[in-house]
Amino acid sequence: MKIIYYSESYGSKKEKRTQKVMNIWRLFCIMLILLYLIYSLQVSTNYWLIVTGLILIIAFSLKNKDYQWIKSRLSSYRRGISGEALVIEKLKYYFDDSYTYVANYSNPVVCWGDIDGILVGPKGLFLIEIKSWRGRFRMFGDEICRRISNDLYRVYKSPIKQLDDNRIKLNKYLNSNGLLMKCRPFIVLVDGKIENFNGSTGIFITDPEKIVQEILSSPNHNLSSKQINEILSILKITN
Repeated sequence: MKIIYYSESYGSKKEKRTQKVMNIWRLFCIMLILLYLIYSLQVSTNYWLIVTGLILIIAFSLKNKDYQWIKSRLSSYRRGISGEALVIEKLKYYFDDSYTYVANYSNPVVCWGDIDGILVGPKGLFLIEIKSWRGRFRMFGDEICRRISNDLYRVYKSPIKQLDDNRIKLNKYLNSNGLLMKCRPFIVLVDGKIENFNGSTGIFITDPEKIVQEILSSPNHNLSSKQINEILSILKITN
């Protein structure tokens, strides 16, 4: 499978920004510790008191809510990057070079925001949204709820509607350029598990293993290499 990285992923951009904030926080803590040591050693010879104060500063720095929030965000973005890489590796293992995977596609004429992945090959055209959410989820139409103990909490910004809107917008764009075909959307939950579906989502929600099976079992559109290259050209995707 040929892979084209159209742009840097949203998760990668956020990870870099958050890492900068983390580095600034760490530098601040180091400076605070150094200033404390310099001042303490000048005004006191009670080393036990100085060490106790040092431990308290370090504990405050590590347990601070802002630090914990930054650390959580950084971990989340890195998990997302890892999830996208995992899905690409799964697809690459099963699909040969007659398929092209476009990672992090963005084009305001074609879609809202960005699309994690576009796979095009003999089987057709597929849109792939990748989520590395952890936990158990229930579906209520186009809403996703996370189950925590016995309570359900609606996931902020469910990806279903955006992906469906992108499907419609992409289909219209292709049709307006003379390609009468339809793309099929997928949401891949890398770490999460769907417990129950209530109502139709209109989008196939699966995991990295099953998405391969689902694509392979799709009706064969018998897209030729010429048609595949035409799709990529219309979407302004170049190798």
